[in-house]
Amino acid sequence: MQQGFSHALSAIMPLAVQTGLFISLATFYAPVQTQGVTGNFIGTFAAVSGMVNIACMDAPDGFSATERKSVPDVLAERFRHVLLTGWYPLASNAAAGLGWQVDVDGTRYDLLGAESDSQHTQTRLKLQRVTVATP
Repeated sequence: MQQGFSHALSAIMPLAVQTGLFISLATFYAPVQTQGVTGNFIGTFAAVSGMVNIACMDAPDGFSATERKSVPDVLAERFRHVLLTGWYPLASNAAAGLGWQVDVDGTRYDLLGAESDSQHTQTRLKLQRVTVATP
């Protein structure tokens, strides 16, 4: 095993950031259930501590034309593939299952899934935004 290999891997993300490709910012939001004055539950979202304004690279997830003819309420779906500049273990498939959202440059998306590389130098996200027809 090479002794200097882990050092070389730790330098990858800082070098990638220096390219200037990571110009977007991502902020994670977790759902919070609060109770209103009438006793009803109001679902809101709060920013996750340590997961605010993370530099990232935002890209379309493949070919982004996703027109549907069979679902009349859905006007459009938009998928994004986002690469964060570091390892963020809170960004996970479990967080996606809890209904977390991610704001990238002012646009809010649902978190569909997250994964990190085996060396914990980066985190990749799959995001979705759905536009629904209003009656």
